Amino acid sequence: MTSLTGYPKEELTQALIDKIQVYVTDEKFTKQNLWNNNQVAANLCEWVCAMDKFYRVNEVVKPKKAQLAVA
Repeated sequence: MTSLTGYPKEELTQALIDKIQVYVTDEKFTKQNLWNNNQVAANLCEWVCAMDKFYRVNEVVKPKKAQLAVA
């Protein structure tokens, strides 16, 4: 659990995101679908999807943070 909560999400790479796209884009890979089978897997699914979303948002925000630091 500690490795997930302390995961360095700022260091996610495009290569890693590309690897998880197989799962994230699968319409069956949702917390609701996994919840009945395995609640741990359902929560891990939610975390993986959150990391995917964070990476995409961070790609937009990162250049703005850099510009702010310069200003």
